[in-house]
Amino acid sequence: MKLSTNEVTLIGFVGGDAQAKETKNHNKYAVVSLATTESWKDKNGDWQKRSTWHRLVGWQAVGESMIRNLSKGAFIQVRGSIRNYEVPAKDGN
Repeated sequence: MKLSTNEVTLIGFVGGDAQAKETKNHNKYAVVSLATTESWKDKNGDWQKRSTWHRLVGWQAVGESMIRNLSKGAFIQVRGSIRNYEVPAKDGN
């Protein structure tokens, strides 16, 4: 049997100061955006670049550490898992 894991390491720049949040049940967490960038040479030899934005969420002690230590422009490496969510558009689709 083959096993798989949902583990990712991201290295990039923080897009803004970490924000403290709280759920309806008073569980504290923090949110911050992270930009990762990849670059490559295209077939013409010109450099191309593409940035991807990630939303990082840290719960409890990890979230508190994010609030204390992460500010806009910080260069960081994080390890975690990826979760994708589908959010319905405002028109309901």
